[in-house]
Formats: sequence, structure tokens, C-alpha cells
Amino acid sequence: MDCSDEGYKTETSSCDLLLDDSLSSTKSVRSPLLTSTPKKYTLTVQETGEKKRKDKEERCSQKAAKEVFYTKCGCGDDCTERLGQVIIYQCLQKFVKKLNRDQKRAFIRSSLEHADRKHESGKTYDFSIKGYSICWQAWCMAHGIPESSFRQERRAYEKNWEFTPDLRIGNKYPTKRYLDAKVWLETTAAKIGDRMPDSSTVHLPHCLTRQDVYELYREDHTAREPPLGHSQFAVMWEKELPDITIPKASENHAKCSVCKLLRDNIVHSQKKEESEQWKLARKEHLLKQKNERSKYYKHIKKARSNPEKYLSIIVDGMDQKKTSLPHYTEKIKDDTGKPMGTHVTGAISHGSDSIFAGIDVQNVPHDSNLTITIIMKVLQHEAQKRGGSLPPVLYLQLDNSYRENKNCFVFAFCSELVRQKVVKKVKIGFLLVGHTHEDIDQFFSRISATLKRSDATTIPELEQTITKSFTPAPQAFQVEHVMDFKAWFAEELEAISGHSIPHCFKFTMNSSSPHAQSHIFYKEYSTDPEWQATTGTTFQLLRQTPTEPLSYVIPFPLKHLQAVQEGVSKARSMSRLTTEQHQWWESFLSSLQEYNPPAEVENPLAVFKEYVMPEEQEEEDEEREARRKALQALLARENKKAEVHLKRKRPKSAPSKPPAKKTRRK
Repeated sequence: MDCSDEGYKTETSSCDLLLDDSLSSTKSVRSPLLTSTPKKYTLTVQETGEKKRKDKEERCSQKAAKEVFYTKCGCGDDCTERLGQVIIYQCLQKFVKKLNRDQKRAFIRSSLEHADRKHESGKTYDFSIKGYSICWQAWCMAHGIPESSFRQERRAYEKNWEFTPDLRIGNKYPTKRYLDAKVWLETTAAKIGDRMPDSSTVHLPHCLTRQDVYELYREDHTAREPPLGHSQFAVMWEKELPDITIPKASENHAKCSVCKLLRDNIVHSQKKEESEQWKLARKEHLLKQKNERSKYYKHIKKARSNPEKYLSIIVDGMDQKKTSLPHYTEKIKDDTGKPMGTHVTGAISHGSDSIFAGIDVQNVPHDSNLTITIIMKVLQHEAQKRGGSLPPVLYLQLDNSYRENKNCFVFAFCSELVRQKVVKKVKIGFLLVGHTHEDIDQFFSRISATLKRSDATTIPELEQTITKSFTPAPQAFQVEHVMDFKAWFAEELEAISGHSIPHCFKFTMNSSSPHAQSHIFYKEYSTDPEWQATTGTTFQLLRQTPTEPLSYVIPFPLKHLQAVQEGVSKARSMSRLTTEQHQWWESFLSSLQEYNPPAEVENPLAVFKEYVMPEEQEEEDEEREARRKALQALLARENKKAEVHLKRKRPKSAPSKPPAKKTRRK
């Protein structure tokens, strides 16, 4: 095979033909050649690429050509000496440096076809370079071809296997360290990040920088392999997880005040010791909010794995600017009317994965009455599925807001649930202020995304939009009546203070009390070892169940009612509303002029039956009792108190000599 420039051009074109033929062929036989998996390097990507480049240069250098020149081939004719160092160097440069893996295989295959002399003479193969006839071993050494690769290609050629290109060429395979770093960042963002309600973005705490995140990754890295380098970590973050970001100061979403102050103190620290102290405080702060979020996830898992015993509910409100009516995906210049504001309160029941969205037109206060009304809606739905009763343990996850959730009225409602034996125990969890975005915010983000591509001009259309925005389909409804629990509890409420600091509350019956009363216990954080009892002159928040009937909140007049009516009329004149939609608006706005509340309720919790404790499923195992006894024996031996004794040892008396044996005289 000639190795001149013309010969290489010919062989390159023949390689292309072979590649085209192999790709267009219908044969299904694949050559098992050169299909080794890529090596795993412990170096960084830059160091690995530099090492490969240097190895390739060494294999096709003049030093390598000189070594080939002085190497004896197997035929004994000194074929390499006939070629000379210059020709060998040219062959190495063209084959090793300029051809990729598939081109090298195609070159060997085409060289075998040109050198095949089986049908012409007694020789099997006749290789040549620039007119010099050489043996196959010298030909391989001159091109830098490993003997094993040549034998494999020769075997494939003799068996007439189809040439199949390696489709992995050009693909980049992530290393284990790369994947470990990606998993770490995903897990960390899920535990300490906040999901935005209007997008799929996850915001890491404001007190962190990208350099801080990388330092946390290095601290948590415990594998034998070294951690990913800073530049590669940044590339991985930008390429694989672009939705995980650190919010800027100009963004609209509220930031954690503690995170902001910690970041400012770290940046402006003059001494290294002071900076390290603030970094340690930041780490403790992130650990606290991470633990609170993990506790919430634990409650979700328990409700899903054992729905007969646990029920987990989260309640939160959506941004009011996203759902104003009428809503159009395309704005026009003549849309000058005042839209009617609406507010969506969402709730998720994790035991049954039911989702609720209550819509009000902002004519009632967004306070604890609205929160309890939504919770009652969810509890009634869950009780209907269970024959009228609820699971004995209720977990509530609420926003850390005093006006809506963290107040005496919500606590009184939970106490009354326990007192009337609707549930056995209620636990309320509040995430840290500034870190309260959770899975329900993902539901809100889907509503916002659907509204960007769907019109919603009336409340029924908004309900349909919400229903089709998420899976499983939410139950969207209009909140027409809000129960006035604040007035119902007011006469029987005791004073409470200091409840704004703890993040966990528990409501349960006190078995030692002669009267059936529910008591409140609290923890500052979920990781605290013990529940603390309330202090003061009383241990109950409600003196007794209110005897007065429960009434409903009277809505106040709609804000900007006249401007809304003018906007609706103008939208109809511009054909932005159909006849049916305009009729709905006229009927709805007229119904707001007069409020007809439902009949008062004596006891709103009477609709629930008493909770039923689920029967514990006995383990169907004949060896259960034997295992229990064996475990008790091991624990008894492990917990056994040992006593170490010292006893005076008696001195040993001198041993007496045994009497000498008499020997007989012969």
C-alpha cells in the first residue's frame, strides 16, 4: 500500500465510500471490533484532554519514527530500514494525527483489499509504501497501528463482515464525579431552595453565592475521588441545572432578612476570623430551614404510605396579579378598563393527592376565616371518601403569616378538632420566613403558565383553566361564603402570646385532665428533642365549645365596581367578549349588590364522625415471637450492669519436696 500524498488521498476517498456503503447497507451483522468503552479518568477534563494530546504527539513524533526505524520486523528482511525515518515519520503523522477512529478502521480495511494477493500469487498479502514492498508487521509499525487492531480488522475482512462505524465518536460521556456533583446540587436545591410560584425556577438562599455553593459541595464531598473542579462545577450548573439560581436584589419575590444580613456581614467582614464566624452562622441557618423542610417531606411520605392513619394538608395563597378578570393572552391598546381582581387559595391533600383551588373576588378579608374555610372544604372532601370520619393524625403546613395562619383562631380551630374527637392529634408546621415556597407553589406556577396561553374572561372559564393546568386535575370552585370562625371563637378564647417564635405546634388531648380538654405543645424547631407545654394560668386556649351558632362573613362592596362595569361594556363593544360571556358578567355583578348568607350552623364540626384508629396489621411470620425473645435477650445482655470485684488473694505456701524414691539394688 503506497503512503504517498496521492495514495493517502485515494485511500481517504475509499474510506468515505466504505463509510457511506456501511451506513446505507441493509445488513444487520455488526463487526465486534474496536467497541471498547471509554476509559474513566481521575483527572479533570482539561488535564485529561492535555494528556491525550501529548500522548498522540509522542506516538507520531520523530523520536517514535526513529524507534520504528531501528526495530526489527518479524520477516527478517529489515523492512523498516528500507523505508527510512522520513517516510515512517510521514506515515505516522498522517495516520495517527489526522484520522479519527472510524477513518483508521476504514484505512486498514481498504489497505487489506488492495494488498490481498490470495488469487494472484502464493502470497497472502503484499503491502507497500512508496514502492517499497514490506511485510505486514513493518507496515503496521510504520503507521503506528497496534498488532491487535490489525488482526481484528483482518479477521473481519476475511469473514466479510460489514464495516459499521462507531456511533459513539463525538459523543461526550459524563464522568462519575460530574454526575455526583449534579445529584448533589439537585438534592441541595430541593432541601434549601424555594420553588417560584410563577415559573419552574428554584431560588437558592439569598445569602449564598456560586462560590459558596461550590465550597459547600466540597465540604459535603466524601468520596475517594477528588471533587469536581470549580470551573467544571460551574459548567455543569449552567448546562444541566439552569433553573437553579440565586436571586438578585432587584427581583420581586421576598427575600429572607436573615440571609440578606448574613450575606452583607460576610462580604463586609474585615478579618478572616469574623468572616468564618458569619459563614458558620449561615450554615446553621441553612441547616435549620433544611430540617424544617425535611420534616414537611416526612409528613407527606407518612400520609401517602399510610393514608388511613395520617392526613397531610398544605394551604397557601397565589399572587393576586396573575388571575385578574377578564384575562387575555394578547393585550391591545384599547384594553383600558379596570379588571376585576381575584384571589386563588390553593390546598393539597397529600394522602389522596387531591388539589383544591378556591377563588374569591377579593370582597372578603384574607384572614384566618378564609384559611379555616378552605381547610374545612378539604376535610369534608376527605371525610366523604372515608365514610364521614378522618384519619386520627392531621398534619397542617401553613405559611408563616400571623394575619392568615399563625394566630389564636387557627389554633382554636385545631384545638376544637381534637376536643370533639374529629382527629386525635393535630400538628402545624411553619417554615422559616423567607423560605416558605413549597410544592403548592409549583401548582401555582402551572396556573400562571397555562394563563399565558389561554384566555379566561369569566370565573367559570378561570376554573376550567385551573382544572386543565395540573395533573391530577384540581378541584376549582368559587368561594361564595366564608365562615366567621373568629366571631364564633371570640367569646370562649383565652389570651395567648409568644406564639410567633416557634415553628411547630401540637394539639392533643390531656389524658390526666378530669375534663376533656385539648392542650397545646410547641417546639421552636422540629429538631428540638422535647415538646414544651404552654405556661401561664391556664393550659387550654378555648374554655369550652362555643354555644352560639356559626354565622358567615358579610362581603364588603367590590372595589372599583363602576370601573369594572365600564371595562366589561367596552370589551363587549370591541368584541372581546361574546354574548354569553357578557351576560354572565351582568348577572354576576348584579348578584354582588345583595348578599344572601346560608343558614347559621350550630356546630360546624358536627358533620364529621369520630375518628377511628386503624387496626394494626399483625406480622404474618411464625418466627416473630422467636425474634422478639432473641432481641430481648440481646438487649438485656447489652444493658446489663456489670460489677467489677477485687478480692485479696491468699499467699501460696512454699511447696514441700516430695519424698525421694527408694531404688532397689540389683
